[in-house]
Amino acid sequence: KNYFIHISIDASGSMNGSKWTNTMTAVAAIAKALTYTQNINLQVSMRYTDQHYKPIVMTIYNSKKNKLAHLVSLLEHMQPNNYTPEGLCYEAMYKQNLLIPGTSDLDSYFLNFSDGDPYAGNYCGDKAVKHTAAWINRLKSEMNMKVLSFFIGSKVVAVDASPADRAAALQKMREDFDHSHSGRAFKHIVTGK
Repeated sequence: KNYFIHISIDASGSMNGSKWTNTMTAVAAIAKALTYTQNINLQVSMRYTDQHYKPIVMTIYNSKKNKLAHLVSLLEHMQPNNYTPEGLCYEAMYKQNLLIPGTSDLDSYFLNFSDGDPYAGNYCGDKAVKHTAAWINRLKSEMNMKVLSFFIGSKVVAVDASPADRAAALQKMREDFDHSHSGRAFKHIVTGK
């Protein structure tokens, strides 16, 4: 079977710092691992706004056209900026045929890396969250894509912590996520609930 994977990265200003570094490392690792496989096409895009809140989607890598060095070079030089027009970008990707639907011969995946609520000027709040959730649902239902969303947080757990301390820290992170506005919005977008 063939596979299509599209990684969409939130490149808004709130992703700056360790969130950005860790996301770039994860994307580079996925891309590198896929160079050792066959029948998998990887695309990577970034989404953000310009200074006038206009959404921008930029495809920065296509494994059918670019070498891995191209992606690594771009990841080293890209910096997060402005806002998160998540659903608007998903809609544009759909309308511009940037995504490939799943078929009986092709499994299609959409991987989303994001740190919070969709926002771009007047595109905010419940309206933006519901719009983004609707587009995720369309990717699943109309395009037969499997969607994996990763919430990028700024808290870390020490690797040398005891198992009990690690478990407690992870539990606290889950609770903070569940009670935060961004966590609730992210869960609604992913699950529709």
